[in-house]
Amino acid sequence: MKPKKVKSSNIKTIGYEDGVLSIEYRGTGEVWNYPDYAETDYKKLMRAKSKGKFVETEVKPLYD
Repeated sequence: MKPKKVKSSNIKTIGYEDGVLSIEYRGTGEVWNYPDYAETDYKKLMRAKSKGKFVETEVKPLYD
């Protein structure tokens, strides 16, 4: 998976491969992987005006 740099104050890169969404967060440099993530939702994330807000409202609530 080759992560793509994104324009966001909270997120540095986003990657997607084989159903796994990978997000590298700014500041901490932590990379979080979200398995079983739909490709259609990944495409919505990449089109979102605010990727940080999308992750907070549409990705994180799906995972503990």
